Amino acid sequence: MVLSSLHYQVNNGGFRQWVDNGYAIDDFELLLKYLLRLGTANALLVHGLVSALHPYLNLQTVYRGFGSSPWRIEKQDSYSEEEAFEPEEFCYGWTIADKNDEIYYSLKNWVEEIENWLKAGIPSSPLIPIVPDLNQHYSLPSENGTRYPYIRVQLSGQNGNAFNLLGIVQKALRKHHIPEVEIKKFIDEATTSSYDHLLQVCHTWVEVR
Repeated sequence: MVLSSLHYQVNNGGFRQWVDNGYAIDDFELLLKYLLRLGTANALLVHGLVSALHPYLNLQTVYRGFGSSPWRIEKQDSYSEEEAFEPEEFCYGWTIADKNDEIYYSLKNWVEEIENWLKAGIPSSPLIPIVPDLNQHYSLPSENGTRYPYIRVQLSGQNGNAFNLLGIVQKALRKHHIPEVEIKKFIDEATTSSYDHLLQVCHTWVEVR
């Protein structure tokens, strides 16, 4: 039901509808676990799309229908009711959701993968995440080449110790539900060479400020 609800809602009205109808509040954590358990390239891509919405949602919201949206509205200035319907200006998460729609609609054989997985009866087994093939890059596309452009970390002004910088990025990746096997890949890559290389790797994995 979790996967089918996502698919129906997104195809019917996009990720915004999936969130606005309360499914993100009820299903977010379980959905991420199922997507990792499924483990196909498509499932891992969808995991990245869903994870990208996390910073813009208040999952503690109690869904009570219209008017109880979990979206975090970022602009603090006063605005009229008419202005409240401009997503790019008032909620960056809406913009991310709309970009996610385009990627989701382009998936091939996604429904067949879900159906075959359900027929195999795998969801009845314990939800122990598999180790996915990370040669299949499943994070969001980025024009500047950043692996997770929606994850922002503040490194300037911080203790410049290499282990401290690694810890900051590692914490940010975990906060956004990035799989541990992917986080290990970041650490391995960052610690293979010099301090300058470590900084470069941080910039290629997340948006550094």
